This record gives sequence, structure tokens and C-alpha cells, in this order.
Amino acid sequence: MIESIGKRIKALRRQRNLTLAGLAEQSNLSASHLSQVERDKTTPSLMTLSSIAQALDVSLRDLFDSEDNQLHLTRATGAEPLPGPVALAWSQLTSPATGRDLEVHRLTLPPGAPWLEFEPYSGEIVGFVLSGTLALRIDDEPVELAAGDSIHCDARQAHRIRCGGETPCTVVWCTSPPRPDLNARFEAVLEQAMEELQLMSNP
Repeated sequence: MIESIGKRIKALRRQRNLTLAGLAEQSNLSASHLSQVERDKTTPSLMTLSSIAQALDVSLRDLFDSEDNQLHLTRATGAEPLPGPVALAWSQLTSPATGRDLEVHRLTLPPGAPWLEFEPYSGEIVGFVLSGTLALRIDDEPVELAAGDSIHCDARQAHRIRCGGETPCTVVWCTSPPRPDLNARFEAVLEQAMEELQLMSNP
């Protein structure tokens, strides 16, 4: 069960054996206002939350996270196809609220789509092929993975991936730490594919 922020603050206060008056004194907020926050009768401002977090000796994020809300569920219908003739699709299997050091995507790469290219960065990559064939180039060294194959490598090497067969390839792609440019890479591939199709139709 996911806690409301008011219940989370109340639980943290009680863990520290603080009364409302004690928390009010340490946070420079009124006890009546804190009571409303804990009962979810008011929406606290960021400044108020920051004062409460400091008084409880926790990070601001800890007011939103608890052991009970570290669950992120993605249904199979969550894939987001990009528009256009090249039907790339992806869904993020981790949430920024729960996945602090790991980002996991399910990618579907159609035959003929351009390479997804990634610049080197300090981190690790794990890929697991669910179906189809995945073609990789790691520092220009070719690797091909079939369904059931996986790869774990250092992300400090330039790497790129694409569908390597005549049927779509679906892969679980994990990056640690999270890579903020992944969605931008999808958009770049779509744009490149559209340009290539336009050139083919207008030789």
C-alpha cells in the first residue's frame, strides 16, 4: 500500500519519538499546520517539506519514499510506439521514483531501422533478448545475440544496437546509472529513418 505524504511524515515523526509540538519547534512551523499536513488536509509547499525533512534529519526524497512504495508496475500494454513507417516501440520498466541506480526498458526494434547509437559514459549495460535477433557493435566489434542470449558490458565503450534479423527484435535493455538521453536516441532514430525513406522515395 502506498502511503500519502502526510502519513509518511507522521510515521517518520513517530519513529523519532517526536510529538507534533516537538516537530513544530524543530521545523519552525506551527503544530496546527503540521497536524493538517499529516492528515492530508493541506498540500505542503516545497519549502514546508524541506523544513520538515531537515527537522526529521532525512532527505526530501525520503518524505516520498518508503519501504512500502518501492514498487513500480508496468503492464504489457505500456509500450509506446513511435509514429511513422518505422514502428519502434519502448516502455520503461523502472520508475524514477523507485529506480535510483538502474533504468530498464523493453525495446522493440523493427527490421531495417537505423542503429541506436550511444556515446560512451561511466556505467554498465545489460541486454537480454526476448525474441528476434539483436545486432550490436561495441567499439566497432560486431556481436549478434539470439533469443535467450544476454550481454553485460562496460558502457565506457561506444556502442550501438539494431534489429539484426527479418523479424522484430524485442530486448530488455538495462543501464546503470540511468541514461537520460535514451528517449532522445529513439527520436533521433525515427527522424533518421524518415529521412532515409524520403530519399528512397525521391531518388
